[in-house]
Amino acid sequence: MRDGTVTGVVVRRQGIDTEVATTFAVAADGALSPFARAVGLTTRHSRSMGFAVRGYFTNTPAMGEMFNVYFPILDPSMQRALNGYGWVFPLVEGCVNVGVGYYPTDTHTAAVNLRRTFEQFVEWLRVKDPRLRDMRLAGRLSGAPVPCAEDLPRCAGRGTLLVGDAAGLVDPFTGEGIGGGL
Repeated sequence: MRDGTVTGVVVRRQGIDTEVATTFAVAADGALSPFARAVGLTTRHSRSMGFAVRGYFTNTPAMGEMFNVYFPILDPSMQRALNGYGWVFPLVEGCVNVGVGYYPTDTHTAAVNLRRTFEQFVEWLRVKDPRLRDMRLAGRLSGAPVPCAEDLPRCAGRGTLLVGDAAGLVDPFTGEGIGGGL
């Protein structure tokens, strides 16, 4: 940075840092954007922040190409509906992406244990869909914030533009930010 303006970036490849001069930098580095933090574009509106947890499961039959969405998802502690949904997204044959995402709407839903919500959803899927009865988690669960606030002053700085998840431009219905990033 020079006089508060981004004038380049440092690229690390195979452990070697290389400085690259730029007239403008576009950051598409996700909801927690390290780049945005580094240049001071980090304001977030907590009321528009959702959360999601997903995992990859194996030992499933071919599921076709349909993205399956399930409403409602339930808070395991109170068995009440949350402002969100569960999904099953087929990948390659024998593997699916399963997850839950929601947007806290009050103090009760802000304290939801999303991992327990996910586990309850997976058990419900095993009962309701015989194709998923024997699915097995492959690896670890992954969680992420889902920023859905069009905070335009935060999307750009001197010599900088944030896009997609980094800019908070996530579709609140699908949780998808890559379209906005592109």
